[in-house]
Amino acid sequence: MSRLIRPAALIVAALLVAGTPAAAPAQFADVPAGTEAAVQTTLYFGMTSRDGSGVSEQEWAEFLRTVVTRRFPNGFTVVGGYGQWRNGKKGEIVREDSRMLILTYAAGRRNEAKVDEIKAAYIKRFRQDAVFHTRTAIEIVD
Repeated sequence: MSRLIRPAALIVAALLVAGTPAAAPAQFADVPAGTEAAVQTTLYFGMTSRDGSGVSEQEWAEFLRTVVTRRFPNGFTVVGGYGQWRNGKKGEIVREDSRMLILTYAAGRRNEAKVDEIKAAYIKRFRQDAVFHTRTAIEIVD
């Protein structure tokens, strides 16, 4: 069974989420027949710790296994990348390898709490300042 996300639905979803307070789960007012309302979250993880040490592939794999998979056993997608951000404390540009974790799940406070737990675990384990987080309401089309 193939699942596609309608591009127009993403635009509508982005507009809906834009007016939604950060703590409230994203949702659709009306979901067409044959679709399922869901949330797509992308977490952006820097692979360099505050002290300059890196997160190894083995450490990353262990984090996925022990933290992410336990909370979202039905699956997720990881994309490798490279990014930069401005360190607010020092004002310098930081460039580093990164990983994007894409999760799709039913809207609700329990799943949002799981996402928050993943972010907190990464920040603590790998001595990070933050994990960047985006969330969009989507329609899953069967």
